[in-house]
Amino acid sequence: MEPSAYLSYDATELARLIKRKEVSVEEVLEAAMARIEKTNRRLNAVIRTRFEKAKKEAAALRTDEQPFAGVPVLLKDISQAVKGELLTSGSKLLQQNRAREDAFFTAKLREAGFIILGQTNVPEFGLKNITEPELYGPARNPWNPHFSPGGSSGGSAAAVASGMVPVAGASDGGGSIRIPASFTSLTGLKPTRGRTPVGPGRGRQWQGAAIDFVLAKTVRDSAALLDVLQTVEPAAAFQTPLFPGYVQELKQSGTKKYRIAFSVASPVGTPVSRDAKQAVYKTAKWLEQEGHLVEEAENGVDGRRLMENYYLMRAC
Repeated sequence: MEPSAYLSYDATELARLIKRKEVSVEEVLEAAMARIEKTNRRLNAVIRTRFEKAKKEAAALRTDEQPFAGVPVLLKDISQAVKGELLTSGSKLLQQNRAREDAFFTAKLREAGFIILGQTNVPEFGLKNITEPELYGPARNPWNPHFSPGGSSGGSAAAVASGMVPVAGASDGGGSIRIPASFTSLTGLKPTRGRTPVGPGRGRQWQGAAIDFVLAKTVRDSAALLDVLQTVEPAAAFQTPLFPGYVQELKQSGTKKYRIAFSVASPVGTPVSRDAKQAVYKTAKWLEQEGHLVEEAENGVDGRRLMENYYLMRAC
C-alpha cells in the first residue's frame, strides 16, 4: 500500500478494502508501522509499540466476521489496558505497572477486529488539558510541533492527525477527547455515560463521567465505533439502553433539521480569544446554511461553582 493512499483512508474505508481483498491486512499494518516510525520521533505521540505481537494477532483474524478486521489502532496509556503491557497513566509512580488483563474497552476493540500497535502519550493521571508528562516528555501537534495537541488524549490526537492510525483510543471526563480534537482538527465525541465499556475495576470512577471512546478522522468512523462499542454491562453502575444504529442514523440525518444553541462566553469568566470566537461563529453560520435553527444562548450555570464541585467529584 502506498503511503499516500494509507493516509487518505479512514477506518471504515480501510475495513472495506480489506474485506474486498483489495489490500491485505499485512500491507495496511506495514503502512501504519512505517508511518509511526517516520513521524513519531518529531511528535512523541506513541510511547510504546508492540509491532511483532500485532503481526501475530493479525494472523488470527476472522476478516469475514469482524467489522474492522485488520484496521490498526493505538490505545491511550490510561485505563485502556492491554494484557501483559505496561499501563502507567503517564506517572513515574506506575512506570513498572503491567496490566494483568485487557480492559473491557480493549476487548471490544479486539472483538471488532482492530489490531493494537501500541500506546499513546498522556499527562500524568490525565489531569491536564495538555500532554506534557515528566515521564515521557511532551507530545507535539502535527500542525505545528511548537504547539500542544491538547490533553489528556493528546498522544492519540497527534497520532491520528499525523496519519499514524485512522482512529486511536481516547477518554473524556472533562474535555479530554474534545479538547485534543479541537486542537488537531479531528472528530472528538464524548459518548453518554454508560454507553461504552467500563472496567474492570472502574465502575464508579468520577461518578461515571470518564468515558472511553476514540479520536477519529471522520464522523462516520465515530458513528461506526459507537455501533461496535456500545454495550449494557449487567454489573455496571451506570447503564444506557442500546441505540439501534448510529451509522444508519447518520445516513438519515441529512433530512433532519435541528435546533442548535451555541455560546462564545467562558463558563468561568476567563477571556476567549478572537480566533476562537470567529471559529464558533463560522461554524454557526455553516449550520444555518444547512437549514438548521441556530441561536446564541447562555446556559445560566455558575461555572466556577460547577468546577469546584467537579474537582471534588474527581477527588472522591
